[in-house]
Amino acid sequence: MSEVLLAHQLAAMRLGCRWHGAPAAPGRRVTTVMPRGAYSRIFGTPRVAGHNDLVGDCVETAACNAVQTEMARAGISRPQIANDLAVTLYSQITGYTASNPASDQGTDPEALFAWWRQNSIAGYRLRQVVPVDPKFEADIRDVVSRAGGIFLILALGLAQQNQLVWTAAGAPGSWGYHAVWADSYDGALTFATSWGEAKPIDRSFFVAGFVAAAYALDIAKEAVTGS
Repeated sequence: MSEVLLAHQLAAMRLGCRWHGAPAAPGRRVTTVMPRGAYSRIFGTPRVAGHNDLVGDCVETAACNAVQTEMARAGISRPQIANDLAVTLYSQITGYTASNPASDQGTDPEALFAWWRQNSIAGYRLRQVVPVDPKFEADIRDVVSRAGGIFLILALGLAQQNQLVWTAAGAPGSWGYHAVWADSYDGALTFATSWGEAKPIDRSFFVAGFVAAAYALDIAKEAVTGS
């Protein structure tokens, strides 16, 4: 893929978040002070695309990018999590099979979280999920600067297919719902990994309701037990 996805490419991209309309718990305020002015992702951290341009596995792809960030924070930026792993997770969680295109229906994030609490992704298991109020950019940034990233559900509008920087325009959700892992910010922009690329999101997205939900994830490497 190119470094920047152009409008004709965006229109062809797959979305795959089966959003039910509200987090399992109300979004919480997590900070009363402004976080640091900018936060950069760990240099060289690979971005997982998850073949999300072909199948609707954005929820699983976002989870793989969360694990990739956690690995980088532990000093392990290589090897990159394989794109095929996201598709494998998609199959395990939803029953998707390549031989049956009708099974490509996307994933409810709550189904991912439930599965991830019982199973690992590249050796990392989900311990806790904390819904964060998606309209408060300061809280989003606080989670990014403390945990290295945040899991976002975006209510993308058709207008976003023509934007290199996603800015509030059009009707939220008219294109569909998309899960991304956001792991850096600077100035008015927050950067997420979407379809394997760095996608800038303007702060207007948050206050206008284009971010449907935000989740702080507590991820830990599973202990290795002896035989």
